[in-house]
Amino acid sequence: MAFATEIGSRSLASDDFNGDGFEDLAVVNQDSSTVSILLGIGTGSFQTQVEFSTGDAPYSVASADFNGDNNIDLAIANSGDGTVSILLGDGTGNFNQLAQITSGGGTHFVTTSDLNSDGYADLVVANHILSGTVSIFLSNGNGTFQTRKTFSTDRYPTAIVIGDFNGDSKKDLAVVNKYTNDTVSILLGNGSGDFASQTTFATASYGYSIAIGDFNGDSNEDLAVTNSNSNQVSVLLGYGNGAFQTQKTYATGANPFAVAVGDFNGDSRPDLAVANYNDDTVSILLNIY
Repeated sequence: MAFATEIGSRSLASDDFNGDGFEDLAVVNQDSSTVSILLGIGTGSFQTQVEFSTGDAPYSVASADFNGDNNIDLAIANSGDGTVSILLGDGTGNFNQLAQITSGGGTHFVTTSDLNSDGYADLVVANHILSGTVSIFLSNGNGTFQTRKTFSTDRYPTAIVIGDFNGDSKKDLAVVNKYTNDTVSILLGNGSGDFASQTTFATASYGYSIAIGDFNGDSNEDLAVTNSNSNQVSVLLGYGNGAFQTQKTYATGANPFAVAVGDFNGDSRPDLAVANYNDDTVSILLNIY
């Protein structure tokens, strides 16, 4: 089955936007500067898309309740104008754009988490520029956000995962950086929305996406990074103190872009699924740790 969106569909998020108990989709369309909402009907099918305007060239989307009304809202990273669009949901599948907040050049990726334990969903944004940065927007709980805080990464950050890499129960960031340096930046959080200076760990060439899993069963969070130029996925095993072992690399298909973690053979160990752009395949890498 296939369902129509608009030109240049780039990424998506799933959530229940109209409160009917069925998963819906929000798809950002980079070339048309819109987000398509496809409401699920619970059978694996979706209603015809409804479009809402975003900023210029949207690249990534995340969902959460940003204003405390128990309806799901959207945050959309716009790569063309360096902003994040906040679209507030009304609980029926419709959205109203509240604001566009400035993040920095090349706004490339957005995700959400409660970084300071106040019960509100905050924003973490990767700014895909030469002097790489991550922007933090702490939520006021009413759909607005505090002035951004900016933390340095390596060059051209492209994706972020949020975890607890040093076991202190505070949110940390892992940021994959591509082009010149090919690293993962680890920024340890202090629980108030601030982060320590980055520590970097090498990956292979042209890191593109990142996922968290405990791959060796030691209860520490590990990382998997796709490397689209070297046709590999890097696995970095965590020590549990914020540091990681030297990467181990595993072959994938051609030009791997996305990675997901799951147990695909029922042995209760996390495996990897990698989407390969150039040969139209998915690589399944079964856990051998």
